[in-house]
Amino acid sequence: MTSPKRQKKQESPDVRRKRCCDCHLNSLGSLGYCVVTLGLSTYIIATEVQQFIKYFELPWPDHSMPYLELNVHIGLVGAAAVLLFFFFGAAVFKIGNHANDGYRLGVQDGACSRDPPPVPGAAGGVVRGAWVHGGPTAPFIHLLVAHLLIMARLIMEAAATKASFLPESTVWWSELSRVLPQKERLEMFDSLAALVGTTAPPSPGPVASRYEASSSVTLQSSEATQEEAEEEEDDVWHVGEIPWGPFSPHFLNYLLAHLVYAARYAGVFWGTNKGLGFVFFGQLLLNVAHNIFAMTGFQVLYKVHVVGAEHVLPVFEGFLLPLPVCVAVFSLSQTLVLASGSVLYFYGLLKFNAFLNAEKEKYHILSKHGHQTAWSYWPQCWGLTLLVLMTATASPLLHDWTVVYRASLDTSVFVATIATIIHLFIWIVLWMILTIKSRWHFKLRVQISKTIVTSTHSIRLVNEVQLSRQIEDTEGPVMVIGAGKTYLLQEGSPKRSLMKL
Repeated sequence: MTSPKRQKKQESPDVRRKRCCDCHLNSLGSLGYCVVTLGLSTYIIATEVQQFIKYFELPWPDHSMPYLELNVHIGLVGAAAVLLFFFFGAAVFKIGNHANDGYRLGVQDGACSRDPPPVPGAAGGVVRGAWVHGGPTAPFIHLLVAHLLIMARLIMEAAATKASFLPESTVWWSELSRVLPQKERLEMFDSLAALVGTTAPPSPGPVASRYEASSSVTLQSSEATQEEAEEEEDDVWHVGEIPWGPFSPHFLNYLLAHLVYAARYAGVFWGTNKGLGFVFFGQLLLNVAHNIFAMTGFQVLYKVHVVGAEHVLPVFEGFLLPLPVCVAVFSLSQTLVLASGSVLYFYGLLKFNAFLNAEKEKYHILSKHGHQTAWSYWPQCWGLTLLVLMTATASPLLHDWTVVYRASLDTSVFVATIATIIHLFIWIVLWMILTIKSRWHFKLRVQISKTIVTSTHSIRLVNEVQLSRQIEDTEGPVMVIGAGKTYLLQEGSPKRSLMKL
């Protein structure tokens, strides 16, 4: 007889082994994505910290030191640095979020004990369901980090432009200004300058070109002219000389986060229905385009607000939103566009469950409408609600972008306006199509059974399973596995009784 104390000692190694296995590593692709993101984000954070020191040491005019902007800048950079630790945990380990853990609905292609079954059950509550079926956690945190870093750079860039440490043409710089045509805006400013007999706003010279092609802000003294800045190196502040081409590392980081978010989220349906997965991925790519173009338009709008519309616009008709409200509305708009992917995911999950219920009803005597549930049209309701909210948040931004474009013919705000309108229109068309197509067929690849045997010598594993609808003509014994033992049924009557269960 074994004492309870000794039995506890004997079981402790198993308990310790189970506790050590509570953390499960994510896929190899997720680990590689983690390494790339940490390297790029750390580089950007280090650049912004160095840039903060340069901003702080600038000879700001009396009583015009932008303490608020400096505090917000370092606060956003610090928040991004803290979020990287949470990103590391979500990218390296499996945390129960389907999209984050690389789970594919209806497919079981892994042996990790943390993976849910191919046909998951109820999530268990609204909060738990939102965590399990929400967007991929690691790309979402990465997206938040990239957004904070872009906003941090934008805030100090606008403050430096207002204090004349950067040329006035910096107002029209955005993440896509190097790839978008700017000919109409330059021609309009040249014609206006010729009419009033003054010089046109200076186009980006060597100092500004280095800013656009590097990862840092190039600053010039407020008392020095453009020619003096080109001649004397002491008046130029710059950090880093790595050429990034037409795109800044901030933008590449932001784009990478969006693309990985879309691929991970749509990958949940890719194994069971590639058509639905492709539609989902296409809609998420439209969300990416909308957010990126809206970001470029907002960068111009924000700097026009800070520098002063009366200083940079020939004709100013007035903005609808003040600057703090404009920032809040833009952030809310970005959040709603990102959340629209979850509504489409909810639609796909309901169709998957409806398909499973319809397949089960084939073997029961029920009404042909028995598989319809009260949740069938909830995605359409949420899609309509989200459309109203996205329209409400986008309308004031569209108005202010239109004001800027009519006075400047800037391409960044024009593209942001067109992208927002097209995205809302496609959202309406998409839900009309999804409402008409009410049924989807899914492919399922699941395991038949799972058992535990006491020893590898007690069973010969079956390497082939053949399914047959003709139960009467089935030849060969029936194998039953239970309690670690294997039984073979040779007689016909017990086999038929067992197969009809």
